[in-house]
Amino acid sequence: MNSKKVAIITGASKGIGRSTALKFAANNYNVTIVGRNHEELEQLRAEIEQENRQEVLVCVGDLSNEEFLKQIIEDTVQKWGRIDVLINNAAWRTIETMRNILLENWEKTIQVCLTAPAFLAKYAAAVMEEKKIAGVIVNISSVMFQRAGGTSPAYTLIDFPEKDSITLPNKCPFFIWSPTFTSGTNIPSAGEGILPCK
Repeated sequence: MNSKKVAIITGASKGIGRSTALKFAANNYNVTIVGRNHEELEQLRAEIEQENRQEVLVCVGDLSNEEFLKQIIEDTVQKWGRIDVLINNAAWRTIETMRNILLENWEKTIQVCLTAPAFLAKYAAAVMEEKKIAGVIVNISSVMFQRAGGTSPAYTLIDFPEKDSITLPNKCPFFIWSPTFTSGTNIPSAGEGILPCK
């Protein structure tokens, strides 16, 4: 097993996720960066490799796809043999009220903001337990988790219970002008389907 620690960051192409990936790399972690925008993730990889000389694994795909969730974990373990930190940062939302929200938007929001973090935590925790790593799983949630607005009813995230040596805090920054917040809609995927992590 590689002795250098490894962090997985979802929603890493911009905003909080990008800054988080840069910070982990600056602190001597190898990083798996996850998102939908291949070009922005490759730019981040180049920046990390040039500035910090850390290894980077890029995973491009849709977090509502369970096979992609498994691929992120499997490819990270295959490359480095360990997972020390999982940062569930990715988000997806639309601006709709409960009266006019479309079922497909409700389901997509739940898949990306609730199901994906839960199952990534499940898969990452299994690796941490198997490798006897005192890991950390952090869920970045929206300020709407504490004070819901009227225009994104499905946009929340749960608190996960802690188990043994795995720490699972749910962090809610007070207010950050992130692309998800400021755009009001989702940034379209750079491509359809799942690209191999590389």
